[in-house]
Amino acid sequence: MKTSTFFKRNLRKSLLLVITVGLFSFSQFNTSLEQESEFSKEVIAENAIAILATQKQELLTPPNMIYKDTDVLITVNTKDINERNIDSTVVFSEVDSVGTIISGSPKDFTSTVYKNMKISWAGVPKDATSNATIDIIDVRRKSDVSDNAKILKFSTKEKKNKKVEIKVKNKKIPGEEHYDVQIRIIYADNSTKTFWIDPKIKMN
Repeated sequence: MKTSTFFKRNLRKSLLLVITVGLFSFSQFNTSLEQESEFSKEVIAENAIAILATQKQELLTPPNMIYKDTDVLITVNTKDINERNIDSTVVFSEVDSVGTIISGSPKDFTSTVYKNMKISWAGVPKDATSNATIDIIDVRRKSDVSDNAKILKFSTKEKKNKKVEIKVKNKKIPGEEHYDVQIRIIYADNSTKTFWIDPKIKMN
C-alpha cells in the first residue's frame, strides 16, 4: 500500500514537472514567435518607408531636373527707355533647367528658382556697340501685394560689382513672389537714369 502511494506521488510530481516544462517551453516559443513577428513588422515598416521615400524623391526630382542657380539678364534699350515705356524697352531673360532661353517683358516675366540655390540679376544694353553700362542697384520684395510668397532670403542679399545676388529658401514655397529691381543706366558722358522694374519669381 505504501509502495503504491509512493508511486502515485512520484507519478504526480513527474507529470507536474513535465507539464511545467512544457508550458515554459510553449511560453518561450510564443515569446520567440511574438518577437519574430514584431521584428518582421519593423522590417516591413522600414522597407515600406524606404520605398515610399524613394518613390516620393523620384516624383519630386524628375530625371531631367537640374537644381541650379538662376541668372537673370536684364537687357535695356538705353536710348529710348523712360518711365512710360519700361515694359517695351526692357527684356528679362534666363536659361531654364534644360538649357532653353526664355525671355519676356517685366510685367509678363516670372523667373524660376530652385530651393537652397541662388538668383542673381545683371544688366546689359540692347545695343552691343553702346558705351552705356547697367548697374543693378537693389532688389526688394513688394510690400503692397497681398499673399506675396516669401521665396527669397533677403537677409543674404549681396551686391557684387554691378549685379545683385540673393539666396533662395530651402523649402518648397507655392505661389509667386512679386519684387522690384532698381537699375541704373550709366552713359558714356557719366549721366545716369534710374528705374524701378517689377517682375515676379516662382519656385520649381
